[in-house]
Amino acid sequence: MVICTRSTPSTGVTDDHEMEDFVNVEKVEEDIRTLCLDEPATSAPHIPEECTHPDNQSREPTEYHGTKVRRLSSFGSFEIDAEVRELKWISDHTSGKVHSDIPTISMLYNQNLTLPQEAQKFIEQSKELTEQARWERRKAAFYGFYPKDIQNTVTEALSRLSALSASRIIAMKTSRFAHEAILKPLKGNFDSQDAALLNSEIPEMVANVSKEITYVFSLLESSEQTLSSYTSYGTRVLEQERDILSHSRTWRGSSSIYQTNKNAIPEYRVLLFQLNHAEARFDPRTGWIHVKTPLIDVDSKESDEISAKFSRFPLLKKHELRGDSKGMNAAITSQLETFESGFSRFGPRALQNFDSKYQNDMFQEYVFRVPYDQISPDLCLSVLASHCRDLPPDSKWGIVSKPVFSGEPKKFHEIRVNFTFINNCRPESENCVFGSSLKPINPNEFCMNCFSEGHCLLECKSPKYGFALED
Repeated sequence: MVICTRSTPSTGVTDDHEMEDFVNVEKVEEDIRTLCLDEPATSAPHIPEECTHPDNQSREPTEYHGTKVRRLSSFGSFEIDAEVRELKWISDHTSGKVHSDIPTISMLYNQNLTLPQEAQKFIEQSKELTEQARWERRKAAFYGFYPKDIQNTVTEALSRLSALSASRIIAMKTSRFAHEAILKPLKGNFDSQDAALLNSEIPEMVANVSKEITYVFSLLESSEQTLSSYTSYGTRVLEQERDILSHSRTWRGSSSIYQTNKNAIPEYRVLLFQLNHAEARFDPRTGWIHVKTPLIDVDSKESDEISAKFSRFPLLKKHELRGDSKGMNAAITSQLETFESGFSRFGPRALQNFDSKYQNDMFQEYVFRVPYDQISPDLCLSVLASHCRDLPPDSKWGIVSKPVFSGEPKKFHEIRVNFTFINNCRPESENCVFGSSLKPINPNEFCMNCFSEGHCLLECKSPKYGFALED
């Protein structure tokens, strides 16, 4: 018997703040995937109460996608909480066609985000099993973000979507948990060849970041020399205020350069470490490219050049992995923000038309319309800023779209913009001076936070659910 039912309550799923994922996911070639991404939701397959294979048969390996694998029952037996067996998202439509033992793996993940050693050995038998288990663990983490009284609402909302759309929501909301950046094409589609091309260009991205950090370091040294020349608080008296301010111009400029670049170097150190260990894969479940990277800590091994030259620049406090789970999760979020922004700024050349910064659950998407014949593309950011004057300094926003010119009369530039807000502050919806407007986009009929119908994310009164979002 592979499953032993028990009646003790499920432990649920807690936030994962581990340094590394327990499942080492290998890249799986597209031709061996058997996922039904665009099929509508169907009822979950029957999950057997017990394995019906006798032990002597279950120990015999059988071929699965070209690899000989043994049944899970041959590795041992596992206790499954009765409550976990009733979870509606076990083997839902996002799972696709999976090995018959994967539902049990999914239940084990929903009890605890780590697998027993025997179950781990089972999934390590093949790339396909490893990949299928990876998704079930990610899905378990996703549902673990929500209280039990909301989980059924989430399941019902996702079941009304195609497997592709539901998988994308799960992937976006767990990207930080999985320590990855998600690259979404702004037009067209990605495939496994794009992921391979990206991997081949990562070394060039590393070289570009290395050049940038060297340049920033030279600016820092120059400003440091200038600031060091001030050795006293004055040896002469100037009577005129304008003379005092004028003679302080060099100090102000050098001080600003020094402070800016002193904080930039630790950011680049984190990005260099991330890129040196990054690996991209195309995921047919989402149609996007997922780029995974490890987290950096004070004991992480960096390149000798970085360690020698920049050792006096420690990690920024926002990147330090320490403290309780809340502090750890906040640091993970900060490190992944650096990774996402780095991809947006430094390449790769082959995949220019993509978004890497906003494919997580931190942002609300807007459509920004600006008069086409009156405002040039290079000034649209300035117009957008006029909508954001009353937002708190900690609010984040950015344009995702690229300029498109038209041979036909066109009324507006239509631009995708993403925001994350502090408290209930919002940008101005209209600017009468420029004739521009901002309108939130809600592609689904439910809230992307609590998954209830009747309101959107911006109007949600519930606590923020997600990785490092609980309040």
